[in-house]
Amino acid sequence: MTDVKEPDEFLVTRDQLDFSERPLNKSNVRKWIMTVIIIVISTNLTVLSSIYAAAIDDISKEFQVSHEVSTLGITTYLLGLATGPSLLGPISEFYGRRLVYLVSLFLYIALQFPTAFAPTIEAVLIPRYFAGFCGSAVFSVAGGTISDIFPRSSIQAPMILYAAGPFLGPALGPIIGFFISELSSWRWIFYVCIIWSAVNYVFVVFFLDETYEHYLLRKKAQELRKTTGDSRYYALIERQANSVLQTIIVSLKRPFIILSTDVMILLLSIYAALLLSIVYLYFVSLPIVYTGVYKFREQFLGLAFIPQIIGIVVGTCFGFAYFQYEDRHRTKDMIEEDVLILPMAGGIITVIGLYLFAFTIRESVHWIVSMIGSGLVVLGILFSFNGIFTYTVAACKSWAASGLAANTICRCTLAGVFPLFGAQMYDNLGYMWASLLIAALATIFVPIPFIFYRYGATFREKSAHRYS
Repeated sequence: MTDVKEPDEFLVTRDQLDFSERPLNKSNVRKWIMTVIIIVISTNLTVLSSIYAAAIDDISKEFQVSHEVSTLGITTYLLGLATGPSLLGPISEFYGRRLVYLVSLFLYIALQFPTAFAPTIEAVLIPRYFAGFCGSAVFSVAGGTISDIFPRSSIQAPMILYAAGPFLGPALGPIIGFFISELSSWRWIFYVCIIWSAVNYVFVVFFLDETYEHYLLRKKAQELRKTTGDSRYYALIERQANSVLQTIIVSLKRPFIILSTDVMILLLSIYAALLLSIVYLYFVSLPIVYTGVYKFREQFLGLAFIPQIIGIVVGTCFGFAYFQYEDRHRTKDMIEEDVLILPMAGGIITVIGLYLFAFTIRESVHWIVSMIGSGLVVLGILFSFNGIFTYTVAACKSWAASGLAANTICRCTLAGVFPLFGAQMYDNLGYMWASLLIAALATIFVPIPFIFYRYGATFREKSAHRYS
């Protein structure tokens, strides 16, 4: 006779949460308010990375440093974004997502003040790293918050919109920054960011609820122990063997284990890193190109980034429509490799845009043509990122968060380095040849999603034991 394990009557489960306490039972209005807040915060975090581009020349002049030293402000911030999630993300598993938002965003705002009021170049650069580090905690919990409140059947729309936020920010940053710098000093660029971040924080305090179910169950268990006087009530999270420190150590190790043992994830991460690096290289190169070739005045430099915003909007709308169409008309079960169709198209669109930009940045060709090229680049990159992220989650299974962290480390590290040599590259090689070099690098990686679409299942099968 087979023994059947009796259910533990003292284990607190979701059935014991009140209807209103369950994240999935929030009203649609409340869900979308929370989603919009997260999207705006994500946009703000990435705006702060690129808005700095509008202050580079003024910072160089005020502190008497080279263009390269001044550009380090982009690098340090992106390095902060790269290193933060693996360290800060695990904290939500013990203390909930809301506390991560409240503490990290408070520190993020506080660390913007030293840059805005900096008396030296060091006071500009160093706080930028720590601001990025603290702000990056949002990225480690934002996707989880959205998946907590939306069921799988309706999560695509909010996730696609959320994915657009980190792309919209880098494109919006220079537009806002060059407009402010023309009207006032470079310091007002950061004053405005502080004000915007503070307004976001108010909305977080009043409208962003706790959604992490394991944390909610722990609170329920504590409540039951208090009201009943019975100390045997418990939640699974309270029986977790690892401490916070142990969990952080594991979280730090896993991304590097993945990058060193899984060739597929390594190549996809390098590809994503190159694509994001192209976006950040534009922050340095577009002002140089459009002032050098087309004699744009500073207040009009922001116009060079508008096609990128259009590309993001078009890419987001198309991605949403594509997934909706696939869901309704799919005649067979979807396999993991199907999500690579968008990166396959995105890679081709990106290189078309890069070559169009390279061959048309000359006085004899109207500036709108090269801007169309830069818009196509961002459109293709957005397609590629959507597929790469989704495929990484599917390939890494239970290590999905670590797989995405590995991708983030590669992306932000390389994207932070590219702007440092952008100005010299365009000065030494010339506008066309420098742009062609970037286009050639992107072309090399175009076959990657095609290869994994064909052989990805084999790679995943070989590495399945690693993520079990």
